[in-house]
Amino acid sequence: IILINFDDDMLSGKPLSDIMSIYLSRISTSEKINIFLDEVHRCPDWVGYLRKNYDLRRTGQVVITDSSSKYLKGEYTTLLTGRKIDIGLHTLSFEEFLKWNGINTEVPFSQNDIDRIRYLLEKFLKWGGFPEVVLVESDIQKKILLKEYIDSILYKDVVERYNANIHKLKILVDYLISTPATGFSPRKFSRNHDISLETLNNYIKYLQEVNLLHVVPKFDYSFSKVLGSTKKLYIEDTGLLENLGFRYMEEMGKLYENAVCNELLRREFEVYYWYDERSECDFIVKKGKDLVMAIQVCYDINIDNIEREIKGLRNACSKFKIDKGIIISSKFPDIELEEFEVLPLWKFLLNNEQDR
Repeated sequence: IILINFDDDMLSGKPLSDIMSIYLSRISTSEKINIFLDEVHRCPDWVGYLRKNYDLRRTGQVVITDSSSKYLKGEYTTLLTGRKIDIGLHTLSFEEFLKWNGINTEVPFSQNDIDRIRYLLEKFLKWGGFPEVVLVESDIQKKILLKEYIDSILYKDVVERYNANIHKLKILVDYLISTPATGFSPRKFSRNHDISLETLNNYIKYLQEVNLLHVVPKFDYSFSKVLGSTKKLYIEDTGLLENLGFRYMEEMGKLYENAVCNELLRREFEVYYWYDERSECDFIVKKGKDLVMAIQVCYDINIDNIEREIKGLRNACSKFKIDKGIIISSKFPDIELEEFEVLPLWKFLLNNEQDR
């Protein structure tokens, strides 16, 4: 096995053929070598080398990673057609987070387990799912790591690659982190912050490519209307929200909505929102050609707001003939609904059918 991280200054820009030639000259083995390459955008010849040697069966398994999806798509996809499987990587899911904290999610939960799961959910929302952040115990160290991650994403993954203006980029990112799960008007933002519309749209595309930002359009059967709709923007990791300007305890509803969006994308659904002049539904969820569910997220659901939340969900399900409607909340309220399922967030994130 050989692991090559091209983020290392000693290796960055070096041809893969030269590195492998040196490596092979120093080992003696007749077995095929499994190759792991990280940050391949810094390597000039990785596609050609791998295609040639893989076709000649000189290598074993090859795993390629990069912090930007751009470098694993486009022309590289064409050159490696038939030789690859694409896997998108996310930060830890809530289920993975629980396992890292000693919770067995494959057995029935006791009440003590459920109490601990609810406690861990608060930690998960506050600190997110970056593995290193989860592993360190100090809150101060967690904040330092999250700040380092966002700086690395902006400077190394966006500014260096795309020659973006760091000042304007930070204005955009600061705004997005402070207002997650809300409609975003590029034209209005462009006017208010002296950033050209073309530059702004490019920056949003770059943030998507480095997997920091998720863009959710309004659902419509017309593709052109989907493209032209106002988009809602979500951040990949909730830890970035709480620790980089988002007011955690004041906007828990938005934090819940962001967590639901991330989980749906992790499960490889297509995600949309929907509204009309009468009501709004947080998520219209599509799998293949089918609309499989509609979801309403309400942190504190109660007698006073239940009718409003039901109205948006009911209208969406009726308009698009969706059979499954779900309301996700902070807990399982003492409210019975025949037409919709009400789930606490922890249960939805686990996709767990155990009794509440």
